[in-house]
Amino acid sequence: MYRIRRVYKTQPGVASDVAKLVYEQAKIYRDAGHRGDFTVSYNGYTLPGEQNIVILEWQDESIQSPSRAGNKVPPEAIEVAKKYKDVVVLNMVPEKYKNLPLKTLEIFKHVAKHYGDAFHFIAKCDDDVFVDHDALSKFLTAAVENSKTPAEYIGFFHNDTIPIKKESCKWFDKDYEMVVYPPYAGGMFYMVSARIMQWIADNADNLNLWANEDSTVG
Repeated sequence: MYRIRRVYKTQPGVASDVAKLVYEQAKIYRDAGHRGDFTVSYNGYTLPGEQNIVILEWQDESIQSPSRAGNKVPPEAIEVAKKYKDVVVLNMVPEKYKNLPLKTLEIFKHVAKHYGDAFHFIAKCDDDVFVDHDALSKFLTAAVENSKTPAEYIGFFHNDTIPIKKESCKWFDKDYEMVVYPPYAGGMFYMVSARIMQWIADNADNLNLWANEDSTVG
C-alpha cells in the first residue's frame, strides 16, 4: 500500500480557493472508483512552515498515471481542472501512448499561439515525476543570466541511442531509418526555450514525428 502525496504551489492569497478545487476533483475521482479516501490540507499565510501550498494525500495499492492506456478520466474532473485554468485539454489528439509525439507538438503550438515569448522556458514533465521547484528556479535563473552560452534545451541527454526495431516493444520505431537518434533529453522531464518552442510551432507542418516523443523533440 502506498501513501501518495500531491503538492500544489499556489499564488499568494489563493491557497484556500485552490484547496476547494482540489477537494472537489479528488472527490470525483474517489466517487468514480479511481481512488480511495483522501485528505486535503493547505497553508495560506497563517501557519508556520511553507506557505501558499495545498497538499492532497490518499492511499492506493499502486502508483499509476491517470493517462495510462485504457483508463477513462471522469469528464467532471476535467471540468473542475478548467476552473483553475492551469489545465488545457487538447481534444484533437486521442489519448494513446503512440500519440505522445503529436500531443507534445500540439502543446507547443498551443503555448506559442497563446503565450508567445512571455516566458523563458517550457517544461515537459511526466505526471509521476517530482520536481524540486526551488532548485530548478535557481538553476534556470543562472541559465537565463548566462549571456555567453544561454540554455536552450535542458534535461538528461541520451547519446548514440539505437532505434528499437522489435515490433513487440513499446518503443518500436518503424519510421526512423538512420543508425542512431540525434542526442535528445529523456522524456520524463526536459525543458526547451521559448525560442526553440516557437521554431517548432512555426515549422510543425514540415517536421517528422517518430515513434517516441523525446527522440522526436531531440
